[in-house]
Formats: sequence, structure tokens, C-alpha cells
Amino acid sequence: MKKSLTMMLAAVCALAAVNAMAQGAWPAKPLRLITAASAGMAPDIVARLVMERVSQSIGQAIVHDYHPAANGIVAMQQAAASVADGYTFVYLHAAAAVVTPATYKQAKYDVEKDLEAIAAIANTPLLIVANNDVPAKTLADVLEMARKAPGTVVVGNPVRTSIPHLTAELISQRAAVQFNHVWFNSSPMGVQATIKGDAQFFIDGPAVLLPMVKAGRLRAIAVTAPTTFAGLEGIPLAKDTVPEANVFGWFVAFALPGTPQPVKQRMNEEINKALRHPELAARLRELGTYPMPGSIADAQKFVRDEKNRWAEVIRNAGIRAE
Repeated sequence: MKKSLTMMLAAVCALAAVNAMAQGAWPAKPLRLITAASAGMAPDIVARLVMERVSQSIGQAIVHDYHPAANGIVAMQQAAASVADGYTFVYLHAAAAVVTPATYKQAKYDVEKDLEAIAAIANTPLLIVANNDVPAKTLADVLEMARKAPGTVVVGNPVRTSIPHLTAELISQRAAVQFNHVWFNSSPMGVQATIKGDAQFFIDGPAVLLPMVKAGRLRAIAVTAPTTFAGLEGIPLAKDTVPEANVFGWFVAFALPGTPQPVKQRMNEEINKALRHPELAARLRELGTYPMPGSIADAQKFVRDEKNRWAEVIRNAGIRAE
């Protein structure tokens, strides 16, 4: 009975949202954005920059509801307990969306079944850097080092099963080499360890590493971008050495299942309009992040492809859910 009443309430709320759209009244109140990140962290900064413009355009506030605990699990629990009334959306970064379900036993969700992607917002390619005393100058040099001495080349990353960690795993799998993967408790710790020589190489976002490269404290080896992005000129593309190494962190907006289609379409259009604004694109570039405007279908295919890609890497690496 309780489940039936909940389903009935959800249906009534969804119908009300459809009627509101038909009457041109949506949005009639502030929107809620469930966010699987902490306030002030990189995912939140990107969300705020984009949603501020969306808020201005739709004439309603967007309330950021933070649930960073357990790398997406708590945020997804909040989403599951919410009603698809056209006013609640979910904002996930790549790890929370498609890595956590494969690496945490407590994660009982499937992002494709439990949410509906409505807009791919932006991506962040990864930078591979080296300690200045390491002789390798290119990614090919790094792979050659690993072939000559399997398991001795230390490649650091910020956190176990983070996108940087899995990127190193992907490169080692596709190039058939063995790295010594070392994860640190934070990006600053990993950067300092690489500068000191405790790690020979480190992988993370350009916002973290590019200042160290420009200061001459680390040497850029490759960037995992699909093409040369503004601000990353002169850095070789990893995919030119390992074709599958076209990878990045990313941020996607989702709707709850049952959210009226007109609402989802409007949000997609508003996010795309924000992403195409030159000032926003320039600000995102300063953060090493690049807009990904596209349709709802584009966003859903993107999430599906990313889910399959990282599931394969995790499986091949022998990483078990904890």
C-alpha cells in the first residue's frame, strides 16, 4: 500500500509538472541540484559556474544540495528518495557515476537505470607529468622504461580507483606493460612526492599539474585529450602513442526517472546555452575544463560508453569491490 501511494504521488507530481510546462509556468519555484561533491571542490565550481547562468535564464534559483560522502552513494540515496516533480536534478562526476558502482559493495545503483542523463556538461583531460630527473621525455619513453623493467616504473595518482588511477591502468593494459601504481591521499601529496622523486610519474587534471609544469618543477609527458585544447598547446597527445588513451574526468547533469520530457528538454537547452557562452567557456578553460554541449541522446550515449569503458578497465585490473 505504501509503495502504491508513493508511486501515485510521483505520478501526480509528474503530471503537475507537465501541466505547468504546457501553461508556460515551469519553473514556478527554485530547482534542487543533488551534488555528489563538496562545496568549493572542482566539481562544485564547475556546477556553480554553469548553473548560475541557467538560473539567470530561467528566472529561478538553483539550490545546490551537497552529498559528497561515499563517492556518490549518499547522493544517489538522496535521489532515490526524491520525487520526479520536475524540480530535482542530480549532478555527478565520472567516478561517482560509473566507477563507484563497480568498486564499492555498498553502491547498489546503476546510473543508467536509476537516473536519466540530460546534459553532458564538461570534461577535464588528464595530464601525465614526470619528475625532472627521469630521462623519459615522451609517453613512448615511459612505456619503454616499463618494458625493460616491469613493475618498477612508479606512476602516482591522487586516489585509488580515481579516473587518474584507472587511466594509468588503461594505458598499461592497452600497451601491455606493467606499472607500479601508487595512489596518494590527495593531489598535493602526490605532486610533492613526484617533485621529490618518490614517484617517477603522476597523473591528474591540468588545473593541478599545469602550474607545476609552467614553473619548471615537473615535466609534461602527454595529455589525454582528443585534440589540442586551448591552454594545452605543445603537450603531446597520449592517444598518438596509445590510441585508447583519449580519456578524461567529466561532469553530467541527470534527471530523476519520470521527469517530464519537456522539463528535461528545457534543462538540456538551458545548459547548452550556458556552455556556449564565451565568458563561461573561457572561465572553464582556466580550470582545465572544456564544455561538452550536445543533445540528451548524446549525453546518454556518452554515459553508457564511459560506463562500459571503465567497467572493462576495472575488470582487467582485477580490482574488486570493497
